[in-house]
Amino acid sequence: LGLGVGVGLGLGLGLGLGLGLGFGSTAAMPKVYFHYTEGEDAEAHLTQKVTLPKSWVEQHPVLKAHQLFIDTYNKKRNALLTTESTHLELDDGTVLYPGDPLSVVPNRADLHLRRGPCPERPPAAPAAAAAPA
Repeated sequence: LGLGVGVGLGLGLGLGLGLGLGFGSTAAMPKVYFHYTEGEDAEAHLTQKVTLPKSWVEQHPVLKAHQLFIDTYNKKRNALLTTESTHLELDDGTVLYPGDPLSVVPNRADLHLRRGPCPERPPAAPAAAAAPA
């Protein structure tokens, strides 16, 4: 028993110090708040707090979280929303594009599910011309 406890503590401390946040730390697991408040029918509205797995943030696009909320909403509200008929926005109206990495979503962000397909991304600004040498 003493050996098991010592090894467990040693590994936990080593990983915690080596990684800065600690293995399995909740600080590494971002939380977001999904909101669907479209329309006047309050029964159709839904807010849900979700802790996103760290691997999702590192490896998946916004579409993964969008689909998660759509699936949850449809199950709870017996609805037929799709990722093609809705899109996600931040509080300030910033559109979250489906192909963007989930890492662009701030921790504890309020994500609003909006009706209508995702608007097209505005064209990128032209690169500044290189100065002559």
